[in-house]
Amino acid sequence: MINYSTYMWKSPLDETAKEQAYAKNQVTKVMSFDDFVKHISDHNGVFTRGTVKGVSSGTIAERLQGTIRRTRNL
Repeated sequence: MINYSTYMWKSPLDETAKEQAYAKNQVTKVMSFDDFVKHISDHNGVFTRGTVKGVSSGTIAERLQGTIRRTRNL
């Protein structure tokens, strides 16, 4: 379960902007990468831990390099 808090925020770029309500996730636990892989693979999916780890590692590496491209119509 993900818990959220709401807060009021006004854009610092626009002095005339009105405050708007935004949601912010509450971080209650930080997982290591291996714990994350185990957590995802324990959801009774069809993928092994190795597959989850490989896809996650590749996605993170691409994200850090800025090479992830969005695909239309997904």
